[in-house]
Amino acid sequence: VIVQPLPGGQIDGATFWLDEHSPAVALAIRYDRIDNFWFTLLHELAHVSLHLDEDEVETIFDDLDNDSLEAWEQEADDAAREALIPAKDWKRAGFDEDHAEERVKAFAEKLRISPAIPAGRIRFEKDNDRLLNDLVGRGCVRHMFEHDPR
Repeated sequence: VIVQPLPGGQIDGATFWLDEHSPAVALAIRYDRIDNFWFTLLHELAHVSLHLDEDEVETIFDDLDNDSLEAWEQEADDAAREALIPAKDWKRAGFDEDHAEERVKAFAEKLRISPAIPAGRIRFEKDNDRLLNDLVGRGCVRHMFEHDPR
């Protein structure tokens, strides 16, 4: 489900049980960017697969800006990263030194993914939100989930 972000809230996503057989994922789309949407969705799906019901865990709330040292958050991050861009492909891309827009676009086309995904990962790994602004898909997600009662 898609929910409105709470004003001043720090929740990006949540994973919980609707009933004993039905897991659910909620996304707040706190950051209206394509890269963040896909990473958050896959992070929450990793929690469903790996952590719900583990040690009786029934609900997980995530603030993905919080660099959690908890093993289960690291596992969900790793699973999301691998699902979006396999490690072998990422390593071969060589974005450590050269992350020009055209290289990022060509890499994304080769993997048949949005350029927002590698652009967002580069921004995260370089800890620089100013990089590749034109590729992360800012303002391209939330409107797709807005309900128009007409």
